[in-house]
Amino acid sequence: MLLSLTTTVQCTKQTTEEREVEQAGSAILRGETPPVDSVGKVGDYYINEKTAEFYGPKKSAEEGGWGAPVRFGKDISSKARILSGTGMPKNTDGNEGDWYLDKETKKLYGPKTKNQWGNGIVLGGNPNNGSNQDNDASLPNYRLGDEGKTLLAWTNPKTQVIDMRKDAKLNQVEKLEIGAVSEQRALQKFVLGDQVGIIGASAFKNCFYLEEFVFNRKLTTIEETAFQYCLYLETMELPEGLEVLGQQAFVSCVKLKKVVVPSTCKNIHGAAFEKCEALEEVVLKEGIENIYTNAFQGCKTLRKVVFPASLKGLGAGIFKDSGVTEVTFKGNVPESGLGQGTGSPFEGVATLEKIYVPEQFIEDYKAQLSDYKNIIHPIK
Repeated sequence: MLLSLTTTVQCTKQTTEEREVEQAGSAILRGETPPVDSVGKVGDYYINEKTAEFYGPKKSAEEGGWGAPVRFGKDISSKARILSGTGMPKNTDGNEGDWYLDKETKKLYGPKTKNQWGNGIVLGGNPNNGSNQDNDASLPNYRLGDEGKTLLAWTNPKTQVIDMRKDAKLNQVEKLEIGAVSEQRALQKFVLGDQVGIIGASAFKNCFYLEEFVFNRKLTTIEETAFQYCLYLETMELPEGLEVLGQQAFVSCVKLKKVVVPSTCKNIHGAAFEKCEALEEVVLKEGIENIYTNAFQGCKTLRKVVFPASLKGLGAGIFKDSGVTEVTFKGNVPESGLGQGTGSPFEGVATLEKIYVPEQFIEDYKAQLSDYKNIIHPIK
């Protein structure tokens, strides 16, 4: 018997719905957040409609519960039909883009492409996306390159905590390659190895549920989009010794509330914290020299920012579409128009009410920021 469940990933319902797929089999549950342990029974399946991820079959708590999901849609606007039955699907079953769940072997096939179902993924037991059928314990968690100095990729999508310091080989790694730990949906905590100096571009991109990140003392570089869409990060106290903070390094970290940028980081590159909508506190330590275009664009919760006396230059629109109401400069007038664009650092800010500057430089600031001269005041 072939049964189907049609899923629209853009579903707006907030409650979890349950629907029986087989009278004597498991249920497929649906919601817009990852499933918690109290949801469903052992043997059930679960669809996160917001992220197009498929969990299951659920195991006992001792065996890991829901485990890590499998992504079944290309993006959150996709629609997918999940068919189910006993045995492998036939090429005549379903339509292009459909998925098929073999309830007997717990394999998920699809998406159907050019009239082919593919080899299938073993749900709940295979961390390598269907490439083989080995038990989890026999598969490597990561791949290294450059004689063990570079982490090329983390290959086990079920991992919830990665502590590089507890693995002798990982603790010798000096660089995380581009996208090395990206798309790890189960990952909640990451401890950086003692020797890592470079976090490569997009290294943790789309680690949606990463909540805690522990830095080391040797990190010098965070490249572009390194933490993009890490949706559950709340505090990032960047370590002393960090020198490079790349473009869009933390873009769309929507729950990030506090950021501390160390004195060793001379440059904050463009859009580094763009769309961090919950950002309330930014600590810029003495030593920072340049902040580039749109660095804090869209930070709607941000209200007050203090620039250190070491500041030399600002890009255009660094607070564009933010909620900033008060800015304090501790030093002389910084150069404007760094990077792309030549506009004012405050262009696009509708909420700005006060700019505080050292009394001896007040006329210089009024000349440089003439559009804002009426709200420029000496530091109290």
